[in-house]
Amino acid sequence: MADAPQRTGRRVSLSEPRPEAARVHNEYLEAPLPPCHHENNNKKPSATLHQPKKSGPPPPPPADSSIICSECGKCRCESCREPRRPPSAWLCSDFCYCSVDSCVDYTSCLCCVKGLLYHCGPREDWADDPCSCTGSRWLARWSCLGLASLFLPCLCCYCPLRACADACESGYAACTHRGCTCQRRLLESPQLSSHSTV
Repeated sequence: MADAPQRTGRRVSLSEPRPEAARVHNEYLEAPLPPCHHENNNKKPSATLHQPKKSGPPPPPPADSSIICSECGKCRCESCREPRRPPSAWLCSDFCYCSVDSCVDYTSCLCCVKGLLYHCGPREDWADDPCSCTGSRWLARWSCLGLASLFLPCLCCYCPLRACADACESGYAACTHRGCTCQRRLLESPQLSSHSTV
């Protein structure tokens, strides 16, 4: 093992590394040991060469643990079963983000209200979801929205546009889902719910 380098009064950091001469090369002390070969011809092998025969009925087949569903042939992983969101992209040299939510915000002028609430509102989280009915001081947020709708009448279109966007997202998710929905169908079937109440 190499000797440890002499300590100097300087601090070692990423901006001021230790000089090359003072560094110690990595030495792996816990490397695997080389195999030991002991010749012992008198010892019988300890491994069982034949499996004993079992008496009785065969064990039940294992549960279907495959990631591919045996009923529909689709993947059962969580990412494939979750509904897919519509695509989004940055446009105009990464200047404008185009997604379903941003289209609703820009069309209904909600982006203007979000900007006003971010810069002039008493709390920073007001701009995150100004149309929310939950959280603290929701009445004050809605009062600001009502006042802003006098100057921006397109804010009145937010609720219908949001409903259309949600319908489009649901339709897109239904058309593009790749994963298994068998378990979900079993949970939603009326026969299963009637058997569970008996």
